Amino acid sequence: MSHRRQTVEVVALVLLFLGITVMTVVGFAAKDWLPPVASQHGAGVDEVIRYLLLTTGAVLVIGTLAMVGFLWQYGRGRPAGSPQTSPRAERWWTLVP
Repeated sequence: MSHRRQTVEVVALVLLFLGITVMTVVGFAAKDWLPPVASQHGAGVDEVIRYLLLTTGAVLVIGTLAMVGFLWQYGRGRPAGSPQTSPRAERWWTLVP
């Protein structure tokens, strides 16, 4: 595969991941989508839902930015000084976590 084609694919993936992240964040922040509170404990449940959405959203954004960084750094061909990998190490890092 040519270097130019790899660069185009990496840029397309970066834009895709960033677009999905932005649409997700905007979609959940656009309006108050929770139904009206119908019980005494409803406000507490709503706060837990908001907390979970905020924390998982932050993890989504951080993970997407890390993935985009790695794609940008290593996805455009093999840069000088890039690390060599071994199949054994890759298996361990895949299975252990």
